[in-house]
Amino acid sequence: MNHKQKIGYTLLGAFIMLIGMLIANLASPPVTAQSNSEITCKQLTFVDDKGQPLFTFNTTSGDTLVIRNKDGKKVLTLDRGIIQHQLTVYDTEEVENVQLGATKHIGGIVRVRNSDGKTTASMVNTEHGGVVYVANNDEKITAGMANTEHGGDLEVYDNDGNKSVSIDTTALGGSLILSDRDGNVAVAMSSDEHGGSIILGNRNEKPSATMSTTLYGGSVTVFNNQGEDRATMQVNRYGYGGVFTWDKNGYRQ
Repeated sequence: MNHKQKIGYTLLGAFIMLIGMLIANLASPPVTAQSNSEITCKQLTFVDDKGQPLFTFNTTSGDTLVIRNKDGKKVLTLDRGIIQHQLTVYDTEEVENVQLGATKHIGGIVRVRNSDGKTTASMVNTEHGGVVYVANNDEKITAGMANTEHGGDLEVYDNDGNKSVSIDTTALGGSLILSDRDGNVAVAMSSDEHGGSIILGNRNEKPSATMSTTLYGGSVTVFNNQGEDRATMQVNRYGYGGVFTWDKNGYRQ
């Protein structure tokens, strides 16, 4: 281990120890060392072996601790609030890159930002559990995962913010929804009290065909472009199969 490495490890150890001391004394007046085991101050500066500043710790107010580099730019801030405590990490241009928070009613919050300061990922706690979102560089959400009342939920979006895929748990089982580029539902599959069902949609947000299980068996229905049913095939309550058709005016044939 060379001399520079020794200095680095010494500074790291001192940094960890002083963070705990400074957080406990954010509102303390500028006083020199009070005992052999405690340091109370408003500002503390670390220097290298040539006396050049490396890091500066100071409190901008009674509830905020700011750590700056030798150029005076913020590296890290600690905020103590009534409802939320927050730690923020900055890049070399003082752009907020990472935020860690703890709130009184929700719990933990994590936000990750790019070099432009836009949020690209976030995690938060809710009444049902955790939620995770990821976004593109324009802060449009492209995917999300969450715990809901009945279990897990997954959603995927395109770059324009339109939902493309949704997978969800419901009170009766699972649900899968696929949408087109305009956000119209193209395919919907789900579980219900009788079994499974499938719905196919058109570009007019109308159903084109459905397939489902009923109390008596299976059922298939096809629709016109306006969503009006034109043919149905199903099993009735007596176990017989039936086929029903309607003309373009909706009259039974």
